Amino acid sequence: MLAVNHSTRTLTWDKGVRATAVCPGWVSTDMSKNSKTRTMETEDMTTPETLAHLIRINIELPNNAAVAELLVNCEFEDVF
Repeated sequence: MLAVNHSTRTLTWDKGVRATAVCPGWVSTDMSKNSKTRTMETEDMTTPETLAHLIRINIELPNNAAVAELLVNCEFEDVF
C-alpha cells in the first residue's frame, strides 16, 4: 500500500492532490479485541477517535504542509 500511496503522490502532486498513507499500530476495535496475535490489552491501544482526530488534522493541512505517511503507534515498534 505504501508503494500505491507514493505513486499517487508522484502522479497527482502537480494537480493539487495530496495522498497520505495512514499506518496505525493496534487500534481498539472489535477486530483487535478478537485477535489471537494482539500484544496488549485493548484499553492500551489507540482509540478509533484518536486516529480519526489525527486524520482530520492531516486533511485540514494546506497543500504546502502535506504528510506522506502518518505512523501511529501505541507501543514501541522497532520497524523503522
